[in-house]
Amino acid sequence: MNQMRHFFHEDEEPFNPDYVEVDRILDESHSVDKDNGEPVVYYLVKWCSLPYEDSTWELQEDVDEAKIAEFRRIQARHPELKRQPRPQAGAWKKLEASHEYKNHNQLREYQLEGVNWLLFNWYNR
Repeated sequence: MNQMRHFFHEDEEPFNPDYVEVDRILDESHSVDKDNGEPVVYYLVKWCSLPYEDSTWELQEDVDEAKIAEFRRIQARHPELKRQPRPQAGAWKKLEASHEYKNHNQLREYQLEGVNWLLFNWYNR
């Protein structure tokens, strides 16, 4: 701390360079520039080491092209989801004990209760 006092004043916090590094792009928005009528693209940027609530809208030219390409690749995915029909409500049975998982782990009592609640709601809509 003594060495840090030489670089920063007592009330000044050091700047984290992660705060200006794009972690990921969350959304895209298109609008029109009021001055010249040209289209403008904004990206909702989640910054490294900052929570989602501190995400900001940034102009396309201010965002790394690699992050934009990653965002577009993720948005273009079409996962193959298989819809399973819901079982009959009468087929639901409460799980009395946990299955054994990797490394001989089992669900805790409150976790088993949560799984039973989820299953009950799945069966009973």
